[in-house]
Amino acid sequence: MTIIGVDLGAKGGWVALDSGGNVIDHTKGSGIMSCHNATIYVEKPLKNRKGTQVRALTAMHDAYGYFRGQMDARHIEYIPVEYHEWARVMLGGGKYPAAMRCRELWPDNPEIAGHEGLADASLIAEYGRRLLIQNSDGSAPAR
Repeated sequence: MTIIGVDLGAKGGWVALDSGGNVIDHTKGSGIMSCHNATIYVEKPLKNRKGTQVRALTAMHDAYGYFRGQMDARHIEYIPVEYHEWARVMLGGGKYPAAMRCRELWPDNPEIAGHEGLADASLIAEYGRRLLIQNSDGSAPAR
């Protein structure tokens, strides 16, 4: 089982984990990683968050639209998750820095913790992996 986490921000990234939570692949930016036979979790763009500029929100929504188009054209399913969903579980509600959490979970992958998009993508993937473990048959929860 491969779980992919996707962060579509300006410094986005894709991270693939195996069923044991080990990083097996990653890519910086918004390029598409090989995703066949993988469960993909992607962060939905924010609707509005205090302090977020309109330009940043527009860029997030554009990137999400591009992602959806690419996945739909390839008939690849994905599971959208909101920031507060994964951050509550992985970061204690966002009060715990993503880079620090990544250093704890993947100490042998300093590049993950050192890149904002890869850090978020890896935590999104780990969040998804934990959801799959909760499901007794290993299938992804319904969107």
